[in-house]
Amino acid sequence: MTRHNKILLLVVTAVFTVAVVLFVFFHNNKLNKSIKVNYVKETGVKLISENEIQDMVYSKYPNFTSITGNKLDLAMLEFEIESHPSIKNADVYKKYRGVLEIDIEVRKPIVRIIDKKNNSFYISNEGAIFPLSLVNTVRVLVANGNFTAKYNNETIDIANDSLVTSTIKNIYKLAKIIENDKFLKSQITQVYINKNKEYELVPRVGRHIVLLGDESNFEKKMGYLKHFYINNLNKEGWRQYSQISLKYNNQIICTKNN
Repeated sequence: MTRHNKILLLVVTAVFTVAVVLFVFFHNNKLNKSIKVNYVKETGVKLISENEIQDMVYSKYPNFTSITGNKLDLAMLEFEIESHPSIKNADVYKKYRGVLEIDIEVRKPIVRIIDKKNNSFYISNEGAIFPLSLVNTVRVLVANGNFTAKYNNETIDIANDSLVTSTIKNIYKLAKIIENDKFLKSQITQVYINKNKEYELVPRVGRHIVLLGDESNFEKKMGYLKHFYINNLNKEGWRQYSQISLKYNNQIICTKNN
């Protein structure tokens, strides 16, 4: 390489280095302008509003628009946002032109619990117990009746918390079966625990009650019920029976309306 080419290469390298340093400096020291909230893995349910999430940032940085981006503790903001019970995951990062972006994954409730003392909370599809939202109500399966559930408005993992009662665990198990079946989800609206601690189902269509009995063989019983609905009630009519019982092993016992 000639002396002239070496000098030219050094000049180009120096200019590029200065440009990168200036870009990083001004990029990291740009004043914050706005907050953008993105809902990822959209569930169709927003139990927390964009304004609530933005308020979390302003509560930590009241002068948000008067400070530079490199003064923000992004890890702390993620921790603060993920502490909200309706949020499963949060990713906070800086974008160009002073925009703070926040990606939010919200929990998806599949059942609302209402115990006999009127304590109420959601259970999500992954088995997290979390409180009701102050900004939105979700239309999901309801489970109520003769049971109590101590709850202090915190997020609880059903699988790893020994204080969660067997009734709540069984309701979640049943709710998962219903949630994962499109037909059953469209038909079953309520789970009721009767005075004998047996599980009953209230359908959307028809005037009958489905008696499941105890918590054994939920999946098998729900399979029988689906088969009976599709192959019998669709032909006979949905108003023929007052009760459909699956509490006895491998049997479907129907009581006709008078």
